Amino acid sequence: MSSMFKIAFLFILALVLFENKLQGQEPTSPDSLIVKEKSKSDGVLKLLFSGRPGRSFLFSLALPGAGQLYNKKYWKIPVVYAALGTGLYFVFENQKQYDRYNAAWTSRIIYKDQSTDEFVGRLSVQGLLAYKQYYDRNTQMSWLVTGILYLLNGVDAFVDAHLLKFNVTNDLSLQLGPSSGVNGGLGVGINLSYR
Repeated sequence: MSSMFKIAFLFILALVLFENKLQGQEPTSPDSLIVKEKSKSDGVLKLLFSGRPGRSFLFSLALPGAGQLYNKKYWKIPVVYAALGTGLYFVFENQKQYDRYNAAWTSRIIYKDQSTDEFVGRLSVQGLLAYKQYYDRNTQMSWLVTGILYLLNGVDAFVDAHLLKFNVTNDLSLQLGPSSGVNGGLGVGINLSYR
């Protein structure tokens, strides 16, 4: 059974790979050669970022909140700055703690028992190293989260600009009521009507 599957798979693979060879071609004479011009089509990125959505995305990346301002969603600007400010707060706070523990650890490595760092008698060299690594990891994670928040600021402006053209009408209605089935049976159904 598995050999039959392999043969069928190879047959289908051959059909896909040699599909162009199987198509018939009309013979051409040198007089009937037509040179086709290569048409330039817009790239996907150019298509996505042209117009209002693309501009709002680029504005948000240039200055956080500018895309929201461009889309006239003013209430989102404080949210953007609060998110980015919180991310940057954690970056700088973790970096400050890392610098403290790194300075103490370096002092302990260089001066050994003569070290006068702020953690003498409270933390060992291994404890200082553990805290140093902890705050280093937290600093890197804070940078990563802040970068993601920065990109989400642009994505929010981009999606919001697309949704500005979305038609929301009051002519949609949803009703729950009796309905008849395919065989004439009765039941409860949902009716969505667009006027």
